[in-house]
Amino acid sequence: MLSFEAMGGPAAEQIIAGVVLSERLAVTPYGAIHRASWNGQHDLRGLVVDPKLLADAAFRDALTSPAAIAAVVKLTAPTIVPVIAVEAGGADVVVVTRGVGRYVTLQDLIVAARASKSGKLALPVTAFVGKCVAQALAAAHAAQLTHGAVHPRSVLVDEDGHVRLGDFGVAHALAKAIAQGADASLWRGLSGTIAPELVVGEDPTPGCDVYAGGALLFTMITGESPPGTLRSTPAVERLVQRALDTDPARRYKHAGDLAENLIEAFEDDGWELAERTELLTVAGLSSSDTGIDDATEDLLASLGSASNAVQVTPIRPSVDIRAEVVAARHNKQPSTQNRLDALLADLDAASDSPPPPAARPKTRVPSLDDPDDDDDGHTPLPPPMPASDDIPSSQVPALRRSASEVEQDALDVLSDLDEPAAAKPLPPPPARTDMGRRAKRQSDEETPAPPPRPTASPVIDAPIISDAPPPRLKSRLRGVIFLAIIGAASGGFYYLYNQQKADKAAHEAKQLAKEKELADQAKRMNELQAVTGAIRVRGAPPDASVWLKLGRTPVDSIALPSSMMHELRIENLDGYQAIDTQVLPANWGPPTDKNVRVANVVVPLSPLPKDPKTKQPIVTPLPAMPPKPATVTGYTEGRGPLHIESTPPSAEVWLLIGTTDSAELTGIEAGQAYELRVLKDGYRPGYISVSAEDWRDPKADPKEPLAVAKKRDAIEKTVELAPEKGGR
Repeated sequence: MLSFEAMGGPAAEQIIAGVVLSERLAVTPYGAIHRASWNGQHDLRGLVVDPKLLADAAFRDALTSPAAIAAVVKLTAPTIVPVIAVEAGGADVVVVTRGVGRYVTLQDLIVAARASKSGKLALPVTAFVGKCVAQALAAAHAAQLTHGAVHPRSVLVDEDGHVRLGDFGVAHALAKAIAQGADASLWRGLSGTIAPELVVGEDPTPGCDVYAGGALLFTMITGESPPGTLRSTPAVERLVQRALDTDPARRYKHAGDLAENLIEAFEDDGWELAERTELLTVAGLSSSDTGIDDATEDLLASLGSASNAVQVTPIRPSVDIRAEVVAARHNKQPSTQNRLDALLADLDAASDSPPPPAARPKTRVPSLDDPDDDDDGHTPLPPPMPASDDIPSSQVPALRRSASEVEQDALDVLSDLDEPAAAKPLPPPPARTDMGRRAKRQSDEETPAPPPRPTASPVIDAPIISDAPPPRLKSRLRGVIFLAIIGAASGGFYYLYNQQKADKAAHEAKQLAKEKELADQAKRMNELQAVTGAIRVRGAPPDASVWLKLGRTPVDSIALPSSMMHELRIENLDGYQAIDTQVLPANWGPPTDKNVRVANVVVPLSPLPKDPKTKQPIVTPLPAMPPKPATVTGYTEGRGPLHIESTPPSAEVWLLIGTTDSAELTGIEAGQAYELRVLKDGYRPGYISVSAEDWRDPKADPKEPLAVAKKRDAIEKTVELAPEKGGR
């Protein structure tokens, strides 16, 4: 049995609420993950929740309540990391999950892809991972459970080629705690996929998970986190845009709808799902990825444990592979051909033997890497050496020697190899076959012993010639020849490896140059095909206001003329009063090349006052059409975006573009998605959505990528508002 010290690092064992924890495997935004054993089950994982999170009472209650634990333990699916238990002991809480072996997170894959020549994941890998995440969320929503904080760090790709979603329970508890007033800085490390309503303190819902699923797809497709420009195939692009809608009412209701529509979108756009081997190659988990560095690390770890003089710290994120390599070494049968081989086998055995009693800890957790470890914590004996004719099996355990003795014998044998064979009597081999023993007895009987010589004369007798070959010399020569062959083979392999590496680097450089040339061509093509267009809005009543949604602060708008006033509405931030404001001449910066200008607008928001009696916030609604502002002069020619910020951030920004009898938004980029709304006092709001695909010319090839397809010059939308209940 291999102890933790023999694996290259000090044993770190502790027990929290009945969960036995050993070495730390990883660190997540929720705490540290350890190898664990619980309730008689081995090879588990224990998440020791960060004390900073547990310091919030709402988080702790949401994580450890019996109803929450029962719901998350009951949740099972092939694409979900199963939670076995949530145990609380004193100030600590441990979330016990089933182990998944070696794995990488989706965050690791995205970071590696950003550093590659493409800058993003391959589409088949994106399709497979996206499908698995959507199916995991669909299973959770079917069980009336939401995740709450889906993030690339929570998506695991294991060595079997499976994709699983983890952090169920702890993520939901975090979202619930922030909704009940916990510090929003607890989201640190998880930003990028959090739904806007969660950021402002709303309870987690299935719609939040749908938004996170869309954000994952956006990040895998583009290589960047939303918001931003998504250029993809039509069906997938429409699906991601709907999943990322800032209005939860316009998203998919739950992840079941998202998963179903995602598969249909892949089929419509001709996307293929990655095979298991392709996913393992991208994740670096294929069997061929175990290289010389890993083998060297295992050798150093075993030698360090044998001598008790060197501690080698493991450098890999998971120790599962180390346990497999050492287990394979235990199962190897040692050779008994000659003394050198026997000593090398003893070195291996000494490295695998337990430490001396003075160095061993008083208490020890059963090893989690060996399935043969019995439940009572006793360590089984190491595998015995095979018995030979000269060594009875009953005496085999007595051959175990200490590491220092084995090393000294090894040095003696190596020094023997450097001396002439006739200068020193050869020691008898440790084991011989029957044929070897008969040959020696025959040689002893037929060859007379040499006459005694004077001790004062340092004369070396001539060697005795016998028909029987000298077995020890032959064994040594065979070992030297074997080592020479191994050295030559290693040198040849090293030369071929370097040659193949150089050829591969040259091929990759050539391929990279070719891909860069194609990318430049595509970029020039897109620039030539980029056109401007217009959106016209008509409807009833004719004087309703038409607003264009810009996003949530901080946000940059489309390019707008700097020669006129622009009306903005900042709203939909819980606890703060909405406000109308204007872009004034002072907001515009100086012109740059081609008369491009940028306007900076910073809007402070005021908290809502509260009713003295009810303590409820008092909201002052804004009119559908803001009052006409006073005439302002000083605007100059130019064009550029508006950079809008609010304090606090995450407020929704709308741009007034006119009324339903004459509203027209011109000079915008065709092929992009836009969202508008129509307001009129006494009427229900109307919403207009212009998708990127709506810009495609009816005569254009539907299979042609939208980026290069011919587009419409203008899109006209008509809306008719319905009166509010009790209105006119």
